[in-house]
Amino acid sequence: MQTCRICLHEFTRLRFSTDHIGICTRCANTLNNNPEPAKAAEARIGEMLARGMLRNAEGDIASPDAWRRQKAQRTLEDLDSAVDGALDDWITKLLANPSNSTRNFKIMRAHRRGLLRMDGFASRPGDWAEVAKRIRHRDGYKCMRCAATDTTLDVHHIVYLSNHGTNQQSNLITLCRKCHEAEHERAFDQQEAELEVEPIVAPPAKTRSSTPSPTNSNPEVLAPAPVINHPFSESQQRNTTVAPIVTTNAPRLEQQATPRASPLVLSTPAYSWPRETLFKRLPPSIRTVLLAFGIVMTFTVIMRSIPSKQPSQHPAEAAEPREAIEEQLRAIMNDALRTHPYLATPEGLEDTRKMIIIRDRLIAEGMRPQDALRDAIGQVVGKTVK
Repeated sequence: MQTCRICLHEFTRLRFSTDHIGICTRCANTLNNNPEPAKAAEARIGEMLARGMLRNAEGDIASPDAWRRQKAQRTLEDLDSAVDGALDDWITKLLANPSNSTRNFKIMRAHRRGLLRMDGFASRPGDWAEVAKRIRHRDGYKCMRCAATDTTLDVHHIVYLSNHGTNQQSNLITLCRKCHEAEHERAFDQQEAELEVEPIVAPPAKTRSSTPSPTNSNPEVLAPAPVINHPFSESQQRNTTVAPIVTTNAPRLEQQATPRASPLVLSTPAYSWPRETLFKRLPPSIRTVLLAFGIVMTFTVIMRSIPSKQPSQHPAEAAEPREAIEEQLRAIMNDALRTHPYLATPEGLEDTRKMIIIRDRLIAEGMRPQDALRDAIGQVVGKTVK
């Protein structure tokens, strides 16, 4: 059984399943048939929280406990600030419950998994060819629906860009042209069919020959020099008296007689080894050292970026000691590195940077550092860290 990461229900087969996301047919249709950004769902959930906090505050204002009365008084004086401070933690708690599978919770899970934008629309990035190449490599150069390989392979947005979808790798999947057109329920026109300009199959093994081929097939051989016609016709050459050439006029005469020729360019095959192959080709001892260094540097970057003080989400609760917070963050990061060791490799540095940016944004919005780090890891690698 496979679990959909949007509704948290189990299915025999998901509609799309990659290393970063798994989504069922119902959730994919929900996000595309009635599109709206995550901001709208967050506002509706915020209204639910505001009604609950107001109801609780009105009941606690007459409580015999002094701290309850003070907390209720602060909530009633500034309900909007109280809701903003508690909204992220409340949403995180609700999303962890599989029974919360209504439209609002699906939208928020899709946003936190990197499929849906908070607001607005995105367009294809300028380096779309490189992005598509990485997605094809991740999916093994095969269609993730029918497993076809010897055919045209496109990169499909699970949540369309016109439906507030993102360009993150969790929202991208490799499909063959037939399955891609079936997803859009139409045949592509010529302009759409020409969007995919990169190689569509796995690159062949690179071989080197020690002896040149008998035919002139070496792409690194310079092209023959162009034949330069004499500037005078044969009759003019016969009727022209040859005079001694003065040395000072030689450059000028040579410039007149020699036409401007384009520079000769070496034609070399466009090919680059996959980064994973280079890493695996290293000796085991070197790979161990690089992995250990990556783990230390990743943890150092994350720990140095922690603010000196974290705002307390609940005024009535005492702030946690910084040593306890650092210990919990260290345990969370170690668990993530054990589950996803690629984060400590050079290939995982980009995901680590994204993780830090997402974590800082969540902390700025009022989330606890531990929960922010867990959620950031979940959004980047597609798996929630407990």
